[in-house]
Amino acid sequence: MFQKDGSSTIGGKKDAPLRKSDRRRLRDRVLDVLFIGEKQRECENNNAENADAEWITGAEKLIDDAIIAPKGGDVLSRKLKLVGGENATLFLRTASRPAVVDSSVDNNATTINVNDRLLYHDILKSYPTTWPYHQSTQPILLEYEDSADRKLVHLIPLLPLLAVLPPPTSSPPLGKSDDDNNSNNNTDSKRKYRIPNIVIHAEVSKYTCRGADLMKSGIRSFPSPWTLRHSKGLVTVSVIGNPQACATGMVEQGLFREYCYSKNGNGGCSSG
Repeated sequence: MFQKDGSSTIGGKKDAPLRKSDRRRLRDRVLDVLFIGEKQRECENNNAENADAEWITGAEKLIDDAIIAPKGGDVLSRKLKLVGGENATLFLRTASRPAVVDSSVDNNATTINVNDRLLYHDILKSYPTTWPYHQSTQPILLEYEDSADRKLVHLIPLLPLLAVLPPPTSSPPLGKSDDDNNSNNNTDSKRKYRIPNIVIHAEVSKYTCRGADLMKSGIRSFPSPWTLRHSKGLVTVSVIGNPQACATGMVEQGLFREYCYSKNGNGGCSSG
């Protein structure tokens, strides 16, 4: 309730570390942002479902280590004021202690054909389940007030966090549109990745990485209205041929309303 001198307030002197209880609540919020559906207790025999479940299990372990930080490190909060006057909080994760390398394990990289779904298990094993940044503090989350409704708060995972999560198998295929069956998805309780992905042309990637707004001419594929509604307009962006996210952001509110809640009842519009 009471801010200590020099705590993470506007004009303060330093970032404020989160208490353990605050970390647990933040972890739960991050999981809610990233995933939708119930937790799966057992994997079924379907290979695609096994891959999804394994991806989620690895991602949850990494998020636990990043935010709960049981092996050392802190999660810090920094109060910000955005250009539009909205209050925001930047969450940062301090560097973790380097893991002890087992000399008996062959650490040589293995060449993997990323187009071969049979080798997806090997791809998953190449991603960490513990916080991998050992030298510097990284921004992991941004929480900010909605410009139209200050009571509405958005929590956005940032690239240093997304970059250490493997690309989810439920992302739209590269170079194709996401044509989910809305009626089936509305009743599907299986746990899955919540944030849809937008695939862009390689030629526009450098502008996107410099902070430019993404325009229709640079988009190669776009998620369905159903997936955008469930992510509340939050998307990741990747370059065709490379499923790893290179940017994250929110769909413009006017487009979001027209595309996801179209008055003509078609659930979308033809001019995104």
